[in-house]
Amino acid sequence: MGATAGATYTGRGIFNFVSASGCPLGDATAGGQSCDRLALNDADTRATVDTDAHTIQFDNTRHYAADTPVGDVLLQGSGVDAQGKRVPLSLHLKLARDGAKWSVSMHAHAPVRGDFTGIKIDPYRVTVNGAKGAQTVLTAEQAIAVLAKPSLTARIAQGLVQVRATGEPDAPDVIVALGVGKVAKRMARVRFQSQLGGSASIAQQIAQGNWSLDMEALSGQIPRRAVQGDLFLFGLENETLLQPLREKGFAKHDALTVGARDGQGYLRYNGVQQPFPQADRVARLFMEDSFLGLILTQQRGVQTAPASPAREK
Repeated sequence: MGATAGATYTGRGIFNFVSASGCPLGDATAGGQSCDRLALNDADTRATVDTDAHTIQFDNTRHYAADTPVGDVLLQGSGVDAQGKRVPLSLHLKLARDGAKWSVSMHAHAPVRGDFTGIKIDPYRVTVNGAKGAQTVLTAEQAIAVLAKPSLTARIAQGLVQVRATGEPDAPDVIVALGVGKVAKRMARVRFQSQLGGSASIAQQIAQGNWSLDMEALSGQIPRRAVQGDLFLFGLENETLLQPLREKGFAKHDALTVGARDGQGYLRYNGVQQPFPQADRVARLFMEDSFLGLILTQQRGVQTAPASPAREK
């Protein structure tokens, strides 16, 4: 669902709003340049997004028995890497409640390691309701600082991701591992494949209608909470086929594929396949909104104007 200037949202759901700083795939994912994202995890959280004033206000008065995620914001932008190339960057802000108190964390999604200059990102100010009124949890200056110099946590996360060359430029393959060197434990493999080669971008390959985005669990230790969160964010949590995955998480060698053949989308889990008209949208969201997706687009070597400016109104 798309957000409009000054719109208020309640209830569990995903809402996209315009990014004047562009989108990672450079074209429309949720309509126009609507690739910034607001996620609300439950019915007790309300958020107001004003895209003109660049403000987002969260409100929640519920008392939670334990630390509980209630929402997040993903802002798309870009920066110049050490090689002088402008690459897509994302700021991910997570909000939780424990009792009546808010807690927040933020980190950068980046397709390459290192620091970045020339940061472009919409200057949002994010606030939450506090005991003494609105409390600011993100400023434009903070967002730029996080993207320019990714946190230690983000650097460690990047260090855990091993990118394996497949020898097939149109089928980038990413392996996620815990640890480094010989003691690294492989957790998952993510791969994008398409019949369309050459200099075609990820967006063009998806539009061509013959492609697949595959994930295989290489371990049974992927956190179930993380799996459930991703199913929610990418619009898969209500698929009956994925109920075992939602309830139990990944077992070793479980395989999940979203793809299309001759323009017809499909969803496949452990060998069982069903039609899935939303396949192209889910793949685009994964490529734009996730850390691994950005790495896959970078591995592809060609992008459609990363974080391109929004169209003139």
